[in-house]
Amino acid sequence: ATPNVLWPPNGPMEAVTIAVTVTDNSDPAPACAITGVTSNEPLDVSDSTLTGPLSVSLRADRNGLGAGRVYSITVTCTNASQLSASTVVTVTVPHDQR
Repeated sequence: ATPNVLWPPNGPMEAVTIAVTVTDNSDPAPACAITGVTSNEPLDVSDSTLTGPLSVSLRADRNGLGAGRVYSITVTCTNASQLSASTVVTVTVPHDQR
């Protein structure tokens, strides 16, 4: 994920892109897309917005009393035979920059 850290945590939406490297024996170009965004902190519906198959806007915000927000972004790649594999990448909004 680029960027994989959102700072400062002052509330704006930040563009994040996911780079994917995938190989498949039967399909030279499986289709990949973000299929979910969750967080270790409660999310409002406006805290994440998909902007493309591999891009999302995430709110640079976190709970001031917590250790920081961790967004978990699920990416799923599906080949021509409709077989798929998923992985999760993270983007953090740290409590501080120590």
